[in-house]
Amino acid sequence: MSDDDEFFEHARREMFPKMADSNLVITLLSSEPDPKLCLELGAALLFDKPILLVTYGRFDPPERVRRIAAAVVELGEDELLSEGPGAERLQAAIEQILGPPS
Repeated sequence: MSDDDEFFEHARREMFPKMADSNLVITLLSSEPDPKLCLELGAALLFDKPILLVTYGRFDPPERVRRIAAAVVELGEDELLSEGPGAERLQAAIEQILGPPS
């Protein structure tokens, strides 16, 4: 089985069922699209899931990608893995899409 076959089988077996059961898809965008990102975005659209786009650094997503998103959160490179204002913006965007936690 090739790497591509394994990737698609993993998507069918693992990613698609999890995405189908989710309430929201969070997608991290950087400067270079990759096959996993493309598959995730396409699947999120086909499963009709709200998409939270998270960008970091100076990456500006294409306008069409922004339009499909329920929300876009832009993080500075130093905010990606830290608590603080970036995490608060992410939480606010999730609550905007799903409502406050119960």
